[in-house]
Parts: sequence; C-alpha cells; structure tokens
Amino acid sequence: MSNSDAEKRREAEALAREAATFTFTGQYREGLELIDRALALEPNMACAHSGRAVALAQLGRPAEALESAQEAIRLRPSYAPAYTTLALCLDRMGRHDEAQSTYEFALTIRPENPQVLYNCACFWAAHNQEENCLLYTSPSPRDRTRSRMPS
Repeated sequence: MSNSDAEKRREAEALAREAATFTFTGQYREGLELIDRALALEPNMACAHSGRAVALAQLGRPAEALESAQEAIRLRPSYAPAYTTLALCLDRMGRHDEAQSTYEFALTIRPENPQVLYNCACFWAAHNQEENCLLYTSPSPRDRTRSRMPS
C-alpha cells in the first residue's frame, strides 16, 4: 500500500467513524453523506457499506439498504454486524422469516458480540416477543434457544 493509499484509507476510516456518530444519534442524512465520502475514498470498507445500509434503512430506503448490506457481506463474509444490518433491511421489507434466520446466522459468527445480541433483542422486541427478546439478553449463549416468529 502506497503512502497515498494509506492516507486515503485513514481519511476514509475517520469519515466512517464520524458518520457512525451521526447515525447513532439519528442524524441519518448527515451520516449517509459522510459514509458516501468515505466509500468514494475506499470502496472496499465493509463497515462503511454496513453503516450506509443502516442509514438508508432508517431513511426509508430498504431496497438500497439491502444492496449495501449485501456488499458489506461480500467484502467481509465474517463481519457479523453486516448480517444484522442485512436482517434489519429484510425486516423492513416485510421478510421477517429471512430476517430472523439472518440474525441467527450472525449469532453463529459472533455469539457474544454485544451489537449482534442487541440487534437480535431489538428484532424480537419489535415483533412483541418479549420472551424471545429476553433470550438474546441472556448472560449465557447456552440459555438461548432457537425461536420462531408466531404464525
């Protein structure tokens, strides 16, 4: 990696971190603008594509969000947060069973990842399944059982 490439990468990472701050505080448009600038500098950042998908989903653009989440996974198949982002997109599109399976797959990659556990719990809470939500906030993965969406 040349000095110029390394500088671009550092700048892109800084933009992505700043974008995450906006996204976490609900300023999705601002976050999306920064993420797009980061991706213009470094198009192979899985975390930026995943962050872009979150912003797009929150802005009511789930089809575009789905594409960004899929790109994050293509770039880094072991990046569990990208799968939770993909699941969010699927859920927003009404594809609840696929969303659930995707959340569960993310747990196989990183069963103790707080972000993954939190997103799984939010999924169940959004579907009024408190008992399932509590499974994903359990202190031990052994306490978790495979749950299903109600018919």
